[in-house]
Amino acid sequence: MMSYSVSRNRKVNVSSAVLKAAAHHLGSQCDKANKEFMLCRWEEKDPRKCLKEGKKVNECTLQFFRQLKMHCAEPFTEYWTCLDNSGSAELRYCRKQQHAFDNCVLDKLGWERPNLGDLSKVTKVLTDRPMPENVYHSRPRPEPNPVIEGDLKPSKYGSRMFFWTWAMQQARLSLQLPSSTHIRTRLETSRSLASVWHSSKPRDLVQSNGQDAHVG
Repeated sequence: MMSYSVSRNRKVNVSSAVLKAAAHHLGSQCDKANKEFMLCRWEEKDPRKCLKEGKKVNECTLQFFRQLKMHCAEPFTEYWTCLDNSGSAELRYCRKQQHAFDNCVLDKLGWERPNLGDLSKVTKVLTDRPMPENVYHSRPRPEPNPVIEGDLKPSKYGSRMFFWTWAMQQARLSLQLPSSTHIRTRLETSRSLASVWHSSKPRDLVQSNGQDAHVG
């Protein structure tokens, strides 16, 4: 059961544009808490066992936005508003506002924008949480199959695998659509039949079927 203190924890009620505008600095400032939480989720495979780590991520994020609101509210608001109004929310359309925001957090908070790929590097996480017994959550190996007694002779007509492979290939071929060459041949055949029909007389067509006809 979730404890009362965890359930009463404040949520980060911001839009996607705000999160995207603050993503680089947020990931840099809350890097340790985020990685401890993700390591717990990967090892435990149970969200209930990672409530403590998730609470630290939430507290770090709230403190991050409090500092932005206190020191760089105006340039940050202009930056995320530009992303929100751009339609596609691409950073390349708001480089001017991004430059002003990065300079503000660097001058007043000492935060430097991380370079491309810094937050996705493989790092080791130092944590006090004990490692679970079965980290990979692998199932125990099954018992080996019993040894078959007796003299087993090979099949008289070989393996059935060849027959089913051939049958599946024939089924695929039968389900395929006709190629452009076949379609073109059918069109030419239909056109030739239409020309014969229009150029021939009714008596000739009927007599060609082996029947007598009288044309008045």
